Amino acid sequence: MQEISIIDLMQIDLGFESGYLEKLDERSDSLYKKHFINNRRIDAPDPELKIVQCWISDFLRATTPKLPSYVSAYEYDCSIIKNAKLHANSVHILTLDIKAFFPSCTEELVRDYFQSTSFKIDPSRKARKLNKAEIDLLVGLSCYQGSLSVGAPSSPAIANRLMASIDVSIIEQLKKHDKEYLYSRYSDDITISSKEWINTEAIVSLVSAVLEQSGFILNDKKTHCRGKGDRRRITGLYLSPDGRISLGAKRKKELKHELYLFLLHQEGNQNSLIGKINFAQQVEPRFVANVLSKYANYGAAKGVGVMKALTM
Repeated sequence: MQEISIIDLMQIDLGFESGYLEKLDERSDSLYKKHFINNRRIDAPDPELKIVQCWISDFLRATTPKLPSYVSAYEYDCSIIKNAKLHANSVHILTLDIKAFFPSCTEELVRDYFQSTSFKIDPSRKARKLNKAEIDLLVGLSCYQGSLSVGAPSSPAIANRLMASIDVSIIEQLKKHDKEYLYSRYSDDITISSKEWINTEAIVSLVSAVLEQSGFILNDKKTHCRGKGDRRRITGLYLSPDGRISLGAKRKKELKHELYLFLLHQEGNQNSLIGKINFAQQVEPRFVANVLSKYANYGAAKGVGVMKALTM
């Protein structure tokens, strides 16, 4: 019995006719629209390509081994909270940024990943390597103008997996030093921490050398090393001297201001506010409890409470 191909599996799952995916691949570069958000270019796929890329993302997460705990973005149990907690007990923290991360994930790197990886496509059979037709289609549907697109839903899952060997190489190089380092990567943000002083120049050089072997470069302007007594910031969160995670004064102030405007003047987005409160609850539950108590009698919250007022 012949094993089902990825092409057939995708067509069955998405309800496409035979040959549809190949035709979609042929015109895929014309199915992106360019946007700019805060001067950052986003190439977003049209709905018909987006649904295919979502399938690819789900397929990768379902058919490949779970990624190590130091990969802290884009997977089911990942978040900036998880990333910060990994380094909560360290004293010195070095943060690095990979420049133009998704555009640097070239079509060649994507193809190498799909060629070198075995996938368990059929639960009743062993994992297998992909054939050329499957690889060509996955690469064509995932890449835009020679690399991964910032706006494609398949880009995060692919980037995380093609970076796996690079993560391992960096960790192996760090082990050669005479200090114990903790490593994590949240998308393009690399964090290396230690309870001892970090030789920034040496570690940056080490990471840069490994990355450059695969065509990635660091953004020197975003390299920061912070020690005891400094405000230690990791992917938008702050670490207190006693190892607790904090939202930071700016984010707290913004949340309280938005809550005030909504409760008293009905200005703002309810769903956005609920999301921010839920996130803050995960980071600093005591702060959230105090805020909800303080604003319980403000405007629309009077008599019903803040969360009820946000869902009415």
